[in-house]
Amino acid sequence: MKAANNNGFYHFIPADVSDLRKVDTVCQDLKSKVVALDLLFLTSGGIAFSKKGKRRHCIPENFHSRQTKPSTETDAKIDINHILRYYSRMRFIFNLLPTLESAKFPRVVSILAGGKEIKIEEDNLDLHKEFSLSTSNGYPASMTSLAFETLAFDHPSISFLHVFPGIVATPVLKNSMGSVVGSIMGFLIKPISISMSDSGEWQTWLSTSAEFPSKKNSTNASASGYYILNHNGKDATNKALMAQLREKGFPSIVWKHTIAIFDRNCA
Repeated sequence: MKAANNNGFYHFIPADVSDLRKVDTVCQDLKSKVVALDLLFLTSGGIAFSKKGKRRHCIPENFHSRQTKPSTETDAKIDINHILRYYSRMRFIFNLLPTLESAKFPRVVSILAGGKEIKIEEDNLDLHKEFSLSTSNGYPASMTSLAFETLAFDHPSISFLHVFPGIVATPVLKNSMGSVVGSIMGFLIKPISISMSDSGEWQTWLSTSAEFPSKKNSTNASASGYYILNHNGKDATNKALMAQLREKGFPSIVWKHTIAIFDRNCA
């Protein structure tokens, strides 16, 4: 970044953002340094299949089986990846809303699983009732899209993008599965993968393009201010499913649940 702009100021704050209280600390630090925040870009998560009770990055024997509870829980009693993919990101947004609203064209981009939403149940939003590979991936996708719908309505000066980045060729498989298995998996998915540099260019464009305005800054009176997108900016909205979830009141249900989790764990 310094090579691109030597006049810029760059400040790295290391933190374990699976702990919501540490997210609060990071946000306090940011707010003390930044008056207006133009872009909040969220990517936390990973392949963290773990044996029960262990915070290890590996694939357990029951990888394909349905589990009754998360295999790896944080102090908040929620699966670590569910924290990283959803609650931690929403805590960053929640804390930084005033700083975002102080910018002229603020944007929130969450790189996760736009368009990969699934049906969800109100009593399983924390994944305690049912935990499986499908729910651990699908629930944060659905909850993010629904939360963004609520946030875009309540904060019309901010645009919210929920993006599916495609399959990006990164070291995550090797780091999570080991060098041998990870290398084999990386080789097998290479034909359908996007390079890190290409992905970076797409995400830079999504973060800066005027094609995704906030509700307030759009010239289209019907603009929602939130977008569910593929890596290249194409609309990925599952309109039928989102309509069903909306009819059941899930945008409000999900956000109320989110605030309840914050109240329980961030006091």
